[in-house]
Amino acid sequence: SILRIDDMSGAGLQIYTPGTGTLDAPGDIAIDSPGRIYVASAFTDSILRIDDMTGAGLVTYSPGVATLDGPQGIAVDSLGRIYIASAGTDSILRIDDMSGAGLVTYSPGAATLDAPFGLSLDSAGRIYVASGGNDSLLRIDDMTGAGLTIYQPGPAILDGPADVLTPF
Repeated sequence: SILRIDDMSGAGLQIYTPGTGTLDAPGDIAIDSPGRIYVASAFTDSILRIDDMTGAGLVTYSPGVATLDGPQGIAVDSLGRIYIASAGTDSILRIDDMSGAGLVTYSPGAATLDAPFGLSLDSAGRIYVASGGNDSLLRIDDMTGAGLTIYQPGPAILDGPADVLTPF
């Protein structure tokens, strides 16, 4: 299910429950500039987009597990492009829209990116990724992997990071 509340008192509670065949083990959520809601559904190996909490406009992106396996993180940039952390394929995907048009994959290998869970974008368009399988955080300038920077202090400090947040 997806829950929305107006504040920490629980005021304005809204619940959207499409069912486990559509949404199962949601890993992350993002909202684009028009206010549409994107959800990474790990156990259905898909991304869902709804227009609002009623579920209106439901669209699903599910290209198959060879491309998208156990998505955990999701972000949408200012151009409306969708970035997805695919934990099972050790890769980051970028699509132009929910049809999957313009698919670009960043997959440098598990030594660099292993079980990515969370991802975030900064105002310069750089991509930050929590690589849970190798206890590191990555930053890349774009989907080619340019400017790759890795923060890997060891599991005593960073053990299986699940998400990363960047300032706007």
